[in-house]
Order: sequence, then C-alpha cells, then structure tokens
Amino acid sequence: MMREKKKKVSTACTFINDTDKTAPAAEITAPTIDQTLTEPVEIVGSAYDETALDFWKLEYRMKDDKEYQLIAEGDSAKKDEVLGRLDTTMLMNGQYEVRLWVQDQGGNITRLEND
Repeated sequence: MMREKKKKVSTACTFINDTDKTAPAAEITAPTIDQTLTEPVEIVGSAYDETALDFWKLEYRMKDDKEYQLIAEGDSAKKDEVLGRLDTTMLMNGQYEVRLWVQDQGGNITRLEND
C-alpha cells in the first residue's frame, strides 16, 4: 500500500485601492545630508499617507554598495517622529546613503534617498 504524501500549499494576494492616486509622504529631517556622524543617531522624519498607508521601511548602505540594510520598518504612520536608530560606531568610515521607502494601499510608492 502506498502512503499518500500531503502537501501544504498557500498563496497570498494583495488588494489595492485603485481610487488612491496620491503618493504617500516620505521625509527625513535629521540627520541632515552631508552631516558627519560619529555616534549613534536617531533618524527623524515622516512616513504616512493621507488615505491608507501600507508600509514603510528605512534602510542604509555604504555609498556604491549594491544592497541596502534594514534599519526599521512599520505599517503605522509617522509624522516628524523617530523612524529608526543607526549606530554609526559599528560602521566602517565612509559615506552612507539612507533610503526611506513608503507605500500606500493604492500601490503608490515614494522613495527618498539621502546620501
């Protein structure tokens, strides 16, 4: 008698609000561009949508690296708040880029890169 193998299959789908045509807000207010950082720093800014926020994520990479590293992410709006903390004492000396990616439930995306 053959024993039947069972497989678990799952799928995911995303529903978007196609009436939302307005891009979400993405802003980094601190630290400023070209500021020299020598100690841990709070990254302050805004990530929100007037209609319905899907998610936001804050990332960094050393200039000219291909891959970004995640600092923080969330699915609740932030307005002029701490988005994440970056311990610069753990990084190699050099120039870094910070990117804030915000997506709303309409599928609209705003990407802000500070280098």
